[in-house]
Amino acid sequence: MSRRGWMAVAVAALIVVPVALALWLRGDASESATTSVTSPAAQVAMDTSARAPDGVRIRVRVLNGSGRNGLARRATQQLRDHGYDVVDYTSAGNSTQLTEVQVTAATRAWGERITKALVRGQLREREGSLGYVDVVVLLGHDWQPSPQSFRP
Repeated sequence: MSRRGWMAVAVAALIVVPVALALWLRGDASESATTSVTSPAAQVAMDTSARAPDGVRIRVRVLNGSGRNGLARRATQQLRDHGYDVVDYTSAGNSTQLTEVQVTAATRAWGERITKALVRGQLREREGSLGYVDVVVLLGHDWQPSPQSFRP
């Protein structure tokens, strides 16, 4: 290689190496900044009053009444992350504005916990049985999934 070729390689290395190093360091800094910031959803996840009580199986059915695809699945994952046993999730068939957490008199305390885990919802007490579940969650247009990344 000629002297001119070596000179071009040296100049390129002097430019590329510092730029690559700066980008690499910037990536590490942004990752550490991201992990140190606590989102509202992460704070809720740490709230023990939003989690299912230890040793208790709370069966939940999630119905998507928002009309937006995939929300029942997102709510299911969020509830399972909090220790609830979501045994069924599907579309509600009809649209609703506000999110409801439907409970019986016996399961009201569990409904309050689920409302905290979802960060939204009105508690509605129903007479009689909810079938094979303890709590029914009806997602409305007002419900937003956690800002944390979604796991498939």
